[in-house]
Amino acid sequence: MIKFFIITVAIAMLWLNICPADAQVENVQVAHPVYQYLLHAETRGFLHHFSLSSLPLQRSEIVNALRQIRSQQADLQTSELSTLERFEREFEILKRTNAVMIYSKTDSSQLFSERLFSNDEKMLYHYADTAHTVQAYMIGGGDMLFQKKGDSSMKNMTKAQGGFRVFGTLSNCFGYYIQVTNGTVLSGERALALEDPRIRQNIKFTTLESDFDFTESHLQFQKDWFVASIGRQTQLQGAGFFQRTLLSNLSPPMDAITLAAKFESVEYKFIHGSLLGVQLDSNGLPVPTTGFWAEVGAFVQLPPKYIAIHQLTFKPSWGEFGIWESLIYSNRGADVAYLNPLSFLKSVEHSLRDRDNSGLGAWASVRPFKNLQIKGSYFLDDLVFSLIGTDYWSNKAALNIGAQYSTPFGVDAALEYAKVYPIHIHTLMFRIQPPTTDCK
Repeated sequence: MIKFFIITVAIAMLWLNICPADAQVENVQVAHPVYQYLLHAETRGFLHHFSLSSLPLQRSEIVNALRQIRSQQADLQTSELSTLERFEREFEILKRTNAVMIYSKTDSSQLFSERLFSNDEKMLYHYADTAHTVQAYMIGGGDMLFQKKGDSSMKNMTKAQGGFRVFGTLSNCFGYYIQVTNGTVLSGERALALEDPRIRQNIKFTTLESDFDFTESHLQFQKDWFVASIGRQTQLQGAGFFQRTLLSNLSPPMDAITLAAKFESVEYKFIHGSLLGVQLDSNGLPVPTTGFWAEVGAFVQLPPKYIAIHQLTFKPSWGEFGIWESLIYSNRGADVAYLNPLSFLKSVEHSLRDRDNSGLGAWASVRPFKNLQIKGSYFLDDLVFSLIGTDYWSNKAALNIGAQYSTPFGVDAALEYAKVYPIHIHTLMFRIQPPTTDCK
C-alpha cells in the first residue's frame, strides 16, 4: 500500500511538472458569440494559420486569435475594435474587475452592492493565479415566438431557461467545463417550442411532455502539442458559414473521447464517440416506436452504436484544407480496431468483414484576398471508390459551398448552397447504421 501511494504521488508530481505555464486548456462552447467575431476576422484576413472547421476551440486558442487580431489594430474599424476589447476583457487578456457572490483569495467585491449596476463582470465565483483558474456563472434567458400561417390566427409561445456554468484550468494543464440548464414553456402554444431543433431533440420535452433540460461537460489534458479529452459536447466539423456538412449544426451533443496533435500549420484529431442506436427485432430490422414505453424507460433495448473519426487539417496563411474519414458501427461493444487513432478506417472495415458504415470527407477555406472568403465541404457516405461520381445507390453524398464578403460598412454578406443526395434512401445498412444518433 505504501509503495502504491509513493508511485501515485510521483506520477502526480511528474504530471504537474510537465504542464505548460499560463495555459487555458478548457474548450469554449460552440454557442459562444466569439466564434462569429472570429469568422468575421478570418474573412477580413486578420487570422493566419487558423481553423474554424473543427469546433469547439480551446480557450487558449481563442486568446491567441484575439491577440493576433489586436496586432493588426491599425486596420480595424471602430466597431471591430470595440468588439475586440469586449472579448479581450471576457477572456482576461485585458484586466477586468469582477463582482462575485462568493469571495475568493483573488476576488472579494460583493455582487449585491453598488457593483450590481456597474460594468463589472457578474459572477458566482472567480479565482485565478498563475496555475489555476475557476469561473462560475449563473446563466439564463428566454424568448418569445410568434407564428402566423395563411388565414390562421396568430400563435405565440414564451419559454425561459436557467442554470449554471463552471469552467477553468488546474495546474496549467487540466481543463474542465460543465453547463447545466433547465427550461419550460411559460405560456402559449407548447408545439411552437418545437421550432427550436434542440428542443425538438429533447426526449424529456417531446416524449415525457415535461420541461426541457440540457447539459454539456468535459475534462481535458494538454501537454505541448498533445491534447486529450473526454466529455459530452456539441461539436461542429467541416467548413461553412451556415451549414456544417461533416458534423452538422443540428447534431446533438456527443459523448466522446478525443485525442489531438496540434501544431501551427497542421492538426490531427481522433474522435471515438457513442451514439444512440435503433431498436431492432429478432430479424435485425428496426422496430417501429409506437407507444410511450417503446420510446423511453428501462425496457427499451437500444443496441450499442459508435462513431470513429480521423481528421487531418492543414492551415496555410491563406486558408485551410483537410480530409476527414468516419466509421459507424453497432450491435457490438467498442471495437479495439477502431480505437486506434492512426489508421485508415475503410481498410480496417474491410478486414472486419465489411459490416460497418464508412464515410469520407474533405473541406477547404480559401481567402483569395482580404474581405472575401470561400468555404466548402463534401461528404461521401458508405462509399464504393470505383463508382464515385455515378448515381450508384450505395454512395450517399452531401455538400455545401458558400462565400462571405466583408463590406466597408462593417456588415458581412454571405451566401451558401447545400445539398444532400440521393433524396430517397432505402438500404438496410443505412437504416441500421445511419450517420445519426437517436435517428437525429
